[in-house]
Amino acid sequence: MRIGHCQYDSQLGDFEGNLAKVVAGLERAQREQVEIVSFPECFLTGDTTIVDRGWEVGRSLWSAREFGQQLLKIARGG
Repeated sequence: MRIGHCQYDSQLGDFEGNLAKVVAGLERAQREQVEIVSFPECFLTGDTTIVDRGWEVGRSLWSAREFGQQLLKIARGG
């Protein structure tokens, strides 16, 4: 079993940019036949603090949904 970790720098509030890095990491993992991939905690939001900020939390949830859709697309080979 191959396990990998993607250690990228994320940017606070740049959900689309951070998501693009996750997708790139997953695509690389797929090419290299890695079965389990991890990313830093709070990578999508770029926020390493645990603070409820309303709007930003809502954006995080949207990004998580988009991330899930991208992950399914990659898993299905597309």
